[in-house]
Amino acid sequence: MAERKGKSREKGATSRRSQGNGAVPDSQPGPMPTASSDGFVRGMIVRIKMINFFTYDACEFYPGTQLNVIIGPNGTGKSSIVCAMCLGLGGSTNVLGRAKEIGEYVKHCKETGYIELELHGGEDEDNVVIRRQIHRDNRSDWSLNGQHATQKKVQETVASFNIQVNNLCQFLPQDRVADFAKMDKYQLLENTEKAVGSAQLHEDHCRLKDFRRDERQLTNKLEEHRTHLERLKERNARLEQDVERYRERERHLAKIQVLEKKKPWAQMVENQKKFNSAKSKKTEFTQRLREEQKKNAPRQRQADRAREHAAKIDQDIKGKQNQIRQTTGQCKERSENLAQLQEDITDVQELIKEKKQQESDRVKMLNQLKRHLGALQNELQEVIETAQDVTPRINEIGLELRAINSDMRKLQTEKDRIKEERRELDRDIKRCKDEIRHLEDVRNQRLNLLRQKHRHTYDAVQWLRANRDKFKKNIYEPIMLIMNVPNRGYARYLEHIISYNDMRAFVCEDQEDMNKFLNEVRDNQKLKVNAVRAPTRPVSEFVSQKPIQQLRERYDFQHYLKDLFEAPEPVMAYLCQMYHLQDVPIGTENTKQNIERVLRESGVRCIYTPGTQVRKKSRYTGEVSSTNSSVREANLLNLSVDAEQRAQVERELTEALTNRDAGQEQYKELDKKEDELRLRDNRLRQEKKELSAKREKKSRLEQQIRTKESRIQQYENDAVDLEAAEMEAKEKIVAINDKRLKLVKELKDYIKKVLDHHKEKVELSMQHLLATAEVSRLETEQREWSDTERRLKQEAHMAEQEAKTAKDRYKRSIDVVKETIGLEQREDTGELSPPQHWIDAFNQYPTDDLDEIEAMINDTRARADLCFQTDPGVIQEYEKRQRDIAKLNREVDQQGNHLESQRQEICVVRERWLTPLRELVDRINYNFSRFMSMLECVGEVDLHAENEEDYDKYGIRIRVKFRNASQLHELNPYHQSGGERSVSTILYLMALQELTRCPFRVVDEINQGMDPTNERRVFDLVVGSACRENTSQYFLITPKLLPDLNFKDNMTVHCVFNGHWMLPTDKWDLKKFRKIRKKFKYTQEDE
Repeated sequence: MAERKGKSREKGATSRRSQGNGAVPDSQPGPMPTASSDGFVRGMIVRIKMINFFTYDACEFYPGTQLNVIIGPNGTGKSSIVCAMCLGLGGSTNVLGRAKEIGEYVKHCKETGYIELELHGGEDEDNVVIRRQIHRDNRSDWSLNGQHATQKKVQETVASFNIQVNNLCQFLPQDRVADFAKMDKYQLLENTEKAVGSAQLHEDHCRLKDFRRDERQLTNKLEEHRTHLERLKERNARLEQDVERYRERERHLAKIQVLEKKKPWAQMVENQKKFNSAKSKKTEFTQRLREEQKKNAPRQRQADRAREHAAKIDQDIKGKQNQIRQTTGQCKERSENLAQLQEDITDVQELIKEKKQQESDRVKMLNQLKRHLGALQNELQEVIETAQDVTPRINEIGLELRAINSDMRKLQTEKDRIKEERRELDRDIKRCKDEIRHLEDVRNQRLNLLRQKHRHTYDAVQWLRANRDKFKKNIYEPIMLIMNVPNRGYARYLEHIISYNDMRAFVCEDQEDMNKFLNEVRDNQKLKVNAVRAPTRPVSEFVSQKPIQQLRERYDFQHYLKDLFEAPEPVMAYLCQMYHLQDVPIGTENTKQNIERVLRESGVRCIYTPGTQVRKKSRYTGEVSSTNSSVREANLLNLSVDAEQRAQVERELTEALTNRDAGQEQYKELDKKEDELRLRDNRLRQEKKELSAKREKKSRLEQQIRTKESRIQQYENDAVDLEAAEMEAKEKIVAINDKRLKLVKELKDYIKKVLDHHKEKVELSMQHLLATAEVSRLETEQREWSDTERRLKQEAHMAEQEAKTAKDRYKRSIDVVKETIGLEQREDTGELSPPQHWIDAFNQYPTDDLDEIEAMINDTRARADLCFQTDPGVIQEYEKRQRDIAKLNREVDQQGNHLESQRQEICVVRERWLTPLRELVDRINYNFSRFMSMLECVGEVDLHAENEEDYDKYGIRIRVKFRNASQLHELNPYHQSGGERSVSTILYLMALQELTRCPFRVVDEINQGMDPTNERRVFDLVVGSACRENTSQYFLITPKLLPDLNFKDNMTVHCVFNGHWMLPTDKWDLKKFRKIRKKFKYTQEDE
């Protein structure tokens, strides 16, 4: 066994070297600094000390030079050692992915604590001791070799040893394992360069990225300057012509100015002429209007008299119309009275006709009733002669019917009883079916729970149910769906011991089926699901080491976990193999009270008592280790089917169905008897009905005869006297005719009056027509004169408005001229005229016509516009631009030379960086591919660039394949399972280990999620790689190890324990432990 300096003094921690033969990789490790005589290399950790840090009161231990395996149960403080390494070497709390504040790493109820790390200084150099004092208020005090130092100084010292605690390729804490797979290929390249490349390699990469950024900026700036230079030259070339056009334009503008000044003067002269003309026109129209008004006065008076005469005649005509209306109303009233008298005569005639018809109908009905009476009397005589006495037989039939009714009531009572029993049985059957349906609904409830908790697994279940025919053997749905715990109180213990990943795992009987299933759901559907392979051993082989009866008698154990649930045999076999459920008993409160004796005597390593899990006893002392963990209430398996209850319900359902069928048969027999009685009852009732009809016919005929005789007597009494009725009608008609004669005379007189009135009205109408014609003639003349008057008024008003407008326009034009050029009053004529110099200027253009002046302005302006308008400072701008062009020419030449020099330097640095980088990636790929092949998997590492000129887009790509049916896929947090990512991560780190230049490497709980086969293979690879000569120090932290692993002499195993029963560090005596070991004589199984 190899020796090393120092000893382990860790509260609750021991270290030992493990022996064994591990698999050694064939590749040669990368260059490392020369080791000292004790095997340590510069920068390796020689000693770690923790006081009041995280879970430790006091701990000091000494790592080995190569592989250090730190193992211990969860919660004992393994990861605290990792935190101490990181924080003690100047790392940030963010690297750990745990507490954000440094003060949270001080042990609970303590105000301060410290970390002390001793780094090997190299050959002929003193070791470096770094100490970090941590305070609860988040302060830190640093010291180097006992001297106060700043954090920056400590970080610089650590960096000088090539230690990078912020690089996941070198330092991988437990809570950052998942972050390694989340790194993109660009981050992976950068961390790999820092971890295994030379300092020049990463520096060149950074320089290339800076060069590329500067090159883009310089190229863009040079192009902008060249474009700007060409633009300046073009604009200056155009300005040479603009200068000449500028002068020509100025001449045209001067001419336009004179014409613009003359235009108001010409406008004023024209407005003066229009004003004088408008005043003359206004005077003319006003005089004509006065003359026409004098001529119209006599015509107006004559028209008024004619309208008064026509109105009087019209009033007389209206009086005659009223008289005609009144007389016509009297005529209409007499005519209506005559029509009413005629209707009265018609009514009298109709009445006498109705009485004649009524008498005729009475005679016919009387004869008919007498014939019916004779027929009824004859029929009655026949009945009297042939009728017999049928009463005795009717009485006999009545007795028989009462007996039949009694029998039918008894049958109905029995049928009602059977119906009630059937309804009761139907209720029982429905209740049983509902209970069975409720019991069967447990799986659906669990399926809904699975959908809420893990939708990917739920989708995979749905796909499997639709595609079971694609597989050779059974693939069982997730364990949480098919496991049934009849007693729900025990479900919490099964959920506690079985991991959630296994609870949602599919169990496959065949490996090929498993690969095919995972390829479909993981690779094709991108679902994150778990699947496991059922063991080939039958469940019957998983037998408890001690019968439960023996444990029940001594320790009050009730059951083994294996006996508490129902599941398919392959699923149960898998759970027994993984969790040894056949050897995990459940005790009572009595067991819990005597737990120390139970653990000491029973030999059971894992026990459940109400609400608690208790772990195995210590191997090294006689004291009991009560590692307890609370067992939460079940939330997955608490929905279970009670098999005994279901069997009882099914028996009740079968019994109820049998009884209902028997009752149905009995009911059919009663129906048959009831039909026979009903048939006999119908025959007797028909016979009784026929006999009763014969007995009742005589009475009916006698009653009908009496009714007929009564009606005949009534009709004989209702005879009508037609002669008296006819005489009364004639007298009424004579009286009506007398009234009609009087009304005719009155109507004749009124008609004569109407005719006289109409004649008088016609005469008045003729007079009114003549008067109206005269009024119309006079009004027409008046309208004609009114139109003339209105037209003359409008013309006079318009002339007045035109004169006013012309006057206003003339005044405004005077004001405009005064404002524009000024006006002077001539002494000889008194007229207004412009100053003499403007008169001279205007005379250059002799026309005073405004249109001609406007045309000349437009023509001259068009000529000026053809010359384009140029800024008066165009000459100064032209000269300034000439100076700018010369300056830009010099800058463009300088930038072009600098860009060419930059590109040449990029080529040199690119070749210096890319060649060794490709060689480095090839070596990593060689090691990684070889390690993957040892696990019967495939893996590749390559250097990937989207564009060879974009150096920030270079990255290292890891691609893996774990199943033959799949293809290589890039490592990421989504495609591979957790175990597959762990395998890929540790193998990549091992590939770097072969090339490492860092003093040590830390990997915390990387084996989480690996299956046993891969975990064993990976461990062998880690041991073989980390235990070779000239490799860096390696720290592997894990809560568990598989049995019968291979170990090397030069690896160190640190076993971490924790608890109040652990010895203080000053009482730790290894010799005493050896004596205890010999005394107890541990068996090979205990070792």
